[in-house]
Amino acid sequence: MKKKIMLSCLTAAMSLAVAVPLAFAQDAPTTDSSDAVTPSTPFTTVKVVENDGIEVTTITGSIFQPFASHQPVNQALTSSTGSQTVEFYPDNTFGYYRVWIANYSTVRYNSLMTDMNNAYQGEFYILPGQTNIIKNTNKATTGRRFSVTSSDGSKLNGSIAVRLAETAGELD
Repeated sequence: MKKKIMLSCLTAAMSLAVAVPLAFAQDAPTTDSSDAVTPSTPFTTVKVVENDGIEVTTITGSIFQPFASHQPVNQALTSSTGSQTVEFYPDNTFGYYRVWIANYSTVRYNSLMTDMNNAYQGEFYILPGQTNIIKNTNKATTGRRFSVTSSDGSKLNGSIAVRLAETAGELD
């Protein structure tokens, strides 16, 4: 009986000796909260500062995915009419936004941002194969409407995501 118990304990210890190192050898998922995007391939960036506190960044050669800290919009651009509008609502707490818009098509996309009172916030274009990042540097307290239209009226093929934050620094 003693031999059976000792053999059982030895077998259990051997199993743990193999299983525990294997569990630690697996790659753990990593996150980097210091940046709102994770590039999947090498990229080039061109940053242009627009008027009224809106900054536009164009990325070539990469698809970017936003982290979802407070992400009111994350959807495909697939309208067969060649035009699609999304709305998001910055407020007193989450007054800073960052918009990622990717164009997977072969035609240029035109976009227009207004507030909910149709006050002009900016016009942007997204070239084929590029992703633009648009963010505000002045706190917004009213909703935004972002319209995307293909330059030739063809079906949209892209994506759009919005992240809201309490401070502009959280979006860098």
